[in-house]
Amino acid sequence: MIGILAVDSVEPDHFTPDHARLAVTFADQVAIAVENARLYEEVRELAVTPPLTELYNRRGFADMEEREAARDSSLCSPRPIWPAAGELLNGCGATRKK
Repeated sequence: MIGILAVDSVEPDHFTPDHARLAVTFADQVAIAVENARLYEEVRELAVTPPLTELYNRRGFADMEEREAARDSSLCSPRPIWPAAGELLNGCGATRKK
């Protein structure tokens, strides 16, 4: 069981058997959607980390590389590892301190 669907009314005997069938149909569709989302996430994880090694495979590293490249390009200003590296950078607003 993943969750509960509660349908309530202040009127006694408000809901008919048709209402009950509709609620069951809706609950079945929600359960299918939740299970599909869970399976999608599981397959996505297995595509990048096989269960045998539980380490990133080539696809996992490619995805990580894309995320890092997008993050780095959004920073715009390069950060040199050593001070002289700033002189080698041309662009993206890099300037040389005097």
